Amino acid sequence: MKKRDKKTNEIQLWQRLGDRLGSALIGAAVGGALCMALLGAIGVPASALQAYGTALSAGVALAAACSSPFLAFAVLAVAVAAVLGLRAADTRPWQTFFDLIEAMLAEDGGGALAAAQAYPALCSALAGVFFGMVSYAFARMQGGVYPLLVLVIAVFLGAWYAVREIYALQLVAALFALSAMLARSREPIIPWRKILPYALIAALVAGACVPHAAVTWAPMEDAARSLRDLVADYFRFSSPRTSYTVATDGFQPMGEYLGGPATPLEHEVMTVQTGRDLLLRGSIKRSYTGYSWVDDGVNNRYLYLDMTKNGLKNRLFAADLASRLPLNGAFAAEDVSVRFLAEGSSSLFVPGAVESLSAPLEMAVYFNDTGEIFITRDVRSDDTYSAQGFSPVHGAALAALLETASAREDAQYEAICAEYTRLPEGIAQGVYELARSTVSGANTPYEAATLLQDHLRSGAYAYALDVDYPPYGGDFVSHFLLNSRRGYCTYFATAMAVMARMVGLPSRYVEGYAVQADGAETLVTGEDAHAWVEIYFRGAGWIAFDPTPGDSSGEGGGSGGDQPDQTPEPSAGPTAQPTPEPGQEPTPEPEQEPQAEPTPEPELPTPEPTANITPPQPENSQNGGGPDNSFWKALLVLLLIALLALLVVWRERMTRPAAIAARQSDEMAALLVWYRAALDLLSVCKLEPQPGETPIAAARRLSAVPGDWSVFVQLSEVVAVCRYSGSKPNSSAVNLACAAYAAILRQLPRSARLKWLLRRMLRGIGPWQQIP
Repeated sequence: MKKRDKKTNEIQLWQRLGDRLGSALIGAAVGGALCMALLGAIGVPASALQAYGTALSAGVALAAACSSPFLAFAVLAVAVAAVLGLRAADTRPWQTFFDLIEAMLAEDGGGALAAAQAYPALCSALAGVFFGMVSYAFARMQGGVYPLLVLVIAVFLGAWYAVREIYALQLVAALFALSAMLARSREPIIPWRKILPYALIAALVAGACVPHAAVTWAPMEDAARSLRDLVADYFRFSSPRTSYTVATDGFQPMGEYLGGPATPLEHEVMTVQTGRDLLLRGSIKRSYTGYSWVDDGVNNRYLYLDMTKNGLKNRLFAADLASRLPLNGAFAAEDVSVRFLAEGSSSLFVPGAVESLSAPLEMAVYFNDTGEIFITRDVRSDDTYSAQGFSPVHGAALAALLETASAREDAQYEAICAEYTRLPEGIAQGVYELARSTVSGANTPYEAATLLQDHLRSGAYAYALDVDYPPYGGDFVSHFLLNSRRGYCTYFATAMAVMARMVGLPSRYVEGYAVQADGAETLVTGEDAHAWVEIYFRGAGWIAFDPTPGDSSGEGGGSGGDQPDQTPEPSAGPTAQPTPEPGQEPTPEPEQEPQAEPTPEPELPTPEPTANITPPQPENSQNGGGPDNSFWKALLVLLLIALLALLVVWRERMTRPAAIAARQSDEMAALLVWYRAALDLLSVCKLEPQPGETPIAAARRLSAVPGDWSVFVQLSEVVAVCRYSGSKPNSSAVNLACAAYAAILRQLPRSARLKWLLRRMLRGIGPWQQIP
């Protein structure tokens, strides 16, 4: 009897293992196809042998592990031995894995996509294992063909969208697997060996019937194109973009070079709904070269809707300003709505501190490390968006707030100072002396910035559009401040930014529009184009200053439109400078008689000139620019979470008594599965049979316990008769066993049910081939 039972168990084990190996083959076919399609779409060269081989290996390992505890232990032992062996041998594959993880997590690298392209073999193996396990789980799941079909469609459509190529061989392999799963979903007891040949024929026929010429339907093709463009805008935007510059509105005739006569254009740009005058920032420049402003730093791009970048948005746009600082009248809340009236650059125009921004779905909004906000295309007529934020209100309240904020921790202040106080060589020494003398009475950085602004607006320099071109090869600011003393907004903004850096104030050059509110909706034209300065204050962020003289606009600056020519009046004090002939360096003043030294005022640090300012680099350059890779990192995390959830669901389904019983080849085995599950339920409540106790004796003892045990008593009698008399049960006996299990489960408290669920998922239902 024991030999016969052992032989029967061995036969059943081989039957289970063979059935699971068939599922592993199905999983390898579709898993390898998904691996090849996905890696091909992201530009990772993958070996078909490696992709399908690792997918098959993962499926075979799962099949063996799920067939018996012994095989599960063997698979685990082999896996642990392989890992320990690779680690002990310090082989290259083991080190390569850690190199891959490090490359994916590196902040200054290309992200997950670049890391995958750098390690194609390892990524091919990992993807093969992942898709092999997922596909095997779906192949074993009742009705798993439908979620697997959705996954196949998603991956192949994504691959076609990325490279416009259909992976024919991989598609045939996936169709082969799906056809076999669909056929078996109706008759689960049919062996795989009887299904696979027909599934292979069906897949080959389907592949051969695909037309070679493109057959499309115009509405569907347009919808697909729109969807493809939308996905590209939100997740794959790396194309060069058009940044805003006042040169497009006639204020900088030499393009990138500063200076020259301006002829502002009167064309309509946009309408703005705002309740007060304000400056709307469009573009930002970090580096002054002596003749132009450039942005020579690396600019990564980030999707504005990316919630993982909220910390970065807080640093760049002071989005959390209201929650960090008590505003108390130092800032005015702004609620701006913009509608473009003509085509323009890709830049969006926003107030100083941006709390939130909303735009239609087709306008994919991005921002970069400088703090510019833009979309993936040039704006068009009737494009709209809205922004909420704050603009500074200069005065005592702002000075008090900045004084309070300066005592707070600011992790980026030192880096800001190093980046935004650089100056090129060639600036006249007279400009340094002018900057230091102008702020000599300042006690705080805000007072120093205000003094610089007031000096440029004092009348010592004239606002004029009909200016001469600056001398070739000379420093632009030196020529403006020491020689010509005539210019428009770009002259004044550049002069203040440079002098601010000379006295240790981090500054940057900003271009956009000065909006002078005119009722509910203000028309903005090219004449409103403007340039101003933003200075960084510890703990508070960037604050706008407008040194251009003229009528008040925005935060107290001059308009970018036509202004009457002003004649500077001589002024006494440190700001008075002799005016040399155009094109010549200023001559130093004769030495004065020594006078009593006044009490020294607190001085701000003076940075040394930087030797060279490098030319700007495009945002999609190879050294870190281009699209943000956080999407791929998030996708990887989501895939891992999905895999873990899938494994949990798969394990729960595979250990259900109904699933185990359905996989048995005869009714006796199914009866014993249900009986073992019922005994395990009783063991949770400490009601399992005692050692040496027969099924009937255990059931009768259980009858004395409060509860409804009548169905279980009947089941115990049927099991004893079938087990010890050798008679075969019928379907009624199996149904009785199912009813007994359900009756016990209903009587258990919720905590006992949860304990049983966890035990079943971890250890299964136990050795159902043996019963007391």
